[in-house]
Amino acid sequence: MTARDVEGGLIVRTIDASELDWWGELDGNEVAAQVRSLEADGAGGPDRCLVAERGGSPVGRVGIASDDLGCRLGRFEHRLFGVWVDPTDGDRQAVAAALGRAALGRLPTGLTSLILRSNTGDVDDIETRRSILRPIGGRLFQEKVGVVWEDDGAGLPPVRHAVRDIRSVGPEAYAALMGRCQAATLDRNDRYYLQLCGPVRWGTEMLGYLTAEDEPSWLVLEDAAGDPVGFVAVGPFPEPGVATIVHIGVVPEARGRHVVDDLLRAAAIAARGRGSTSMLSDVDVENRPMLAALERAGHRRDTRPWHVWFDRVSVVVADDGAPLTLRDIDLTDRAALMALRRAPGQERHLGSMESHFEDAITDAKAEPRMWALHAGEDVVGFVMISDGIPAERLAADDDMVGPYFLWRLLVDAASQGQGYGRAAIDLVREFLGSRPGADVLLTSCRAGDASPQPFYLHYGFTQTGVVKWGEDLLQYDLRSGALQEAR
Repeated sequence: MTARDVEGGLIVRTIDASELDWWGELDGNEVAAQVRSLEADGAGGPDRCLVAERGGSPVGRVGIASDDLGCRLGRFEHRLFGVWVDPTDGDRQAVAAALGRAALGRLPTGLTSLILRSNTGDVDDIETRRSILRPIGGRLFQEKVGVVWEDDGAGLPPVRHAVRDIRSVGPEAYAALMGRCQAATLDRNDRYYLQLCGPVRWGTEMLGYLTAEDEPSWLVLEDAAGDPVGFVAVGPFPEPGVATIVHIGVVPEARGRHVVDDLLRAAAIAARGRGSTSMLSDVDVENRPMLAALERAGHRRDTRPWHVWFDRVSVVVADDGAPLTLRDIDLTDRAALMALRRAPGQERHLGSMESHFEDAITDAKAEPRMWALHAGEDVVGFVMISDGIPAERLAADDDMVGPYFLWRLLVDAASQGQGYGRAAIDLVREFLGSRPGADVLLTSCRAGDASPQPFYLHYGFTQTGVVKWGEDLLQYDLRSGALQEAR
């Protein structure tokens, strides 16, 4: 038995390899085989399987799997699986929270994420399940609703564009088209990975979902001039007779011409050609144009229980093992934040904590978002950004800068020099990865003794040549994937 954590009468520990079968059957659904498969791939194993016990009896379980982000980034994120919390336990959310904190403490050094997928099609107690990540800074990363098309055997409307499949256009051209169609995507998950990878590499990664059997149903639509206007990839859903739209997109210059309606007609024809009698897909609830198009094409919501929440907590595990997270501020955090202290000389460049909270109230039009920077459970810093100032507000107010602006960053004097400030910006960048129009992060500061400007410049911010409020305006290009491709 290893890695014990005692909290509120609960013991959360890593199982021994000999306990794997027992652990895998705690909820009646055998998951030990999944762990063995992960272990064979180097992506998991019994050493990443946690059990919560109260009075010697198991009351909760979770496993941790490592997933390569791809795109040759050399980065991994960590997915929680096998989640079980005893439905008869009187404090189920406390069990879930203890499992989350224990999982956080078992991540490798560096920048990573913990991800939890919850689906009403698989889980009854969604709220308890999602309580795993909330106490450690988890946030809703994406919410998707399921839509179902059912083939009634009637004639299908013709496709008005020329249709070609991936075999005729070639995988390289298909991948490039997929990336091109993601410009200004309303899907939060795609937005995040697109920023990390860049459009070409993102499209290439998507080809990993393609099999030889799927090639006839990965389609491209072309206009009269032979130029591609969009794509739709139809693949199998893991149920007999059910297909799914793996991905769909329209090139930016063809949007607003109802190309998506033609793509959905082509998808229905492809699904029927695969022998499927229905097609289940899911869509980001914020992607209202896509949902409207699906409904026009006869895809219906709530035909079956299928609603998915993707929760994520971004983490930087410091060299000393402390997991650093940004968390929304509660009353306990606020008291700890008021006790933060600036290092000597920093008061010339950074206001007091009282002033930060006051600024958030008086300048609410700047869309302030505040977090407490945690090292484990200890509050070690404070971060505030402008989170998406509307373009019309920026145009009307010359004193406002955005849409995304690093407004305040304070690491307690006792915790400076340990890389926590850099980690805080890493976590802000992770947050902005799924935000709309987040191409640049701005900040400002004066030069001089104890100025943070050398820190920002060393991190990768650059001078804009603009002075605002008597301070140099700096910028950081968030489009890391695009920059990698350009190089």
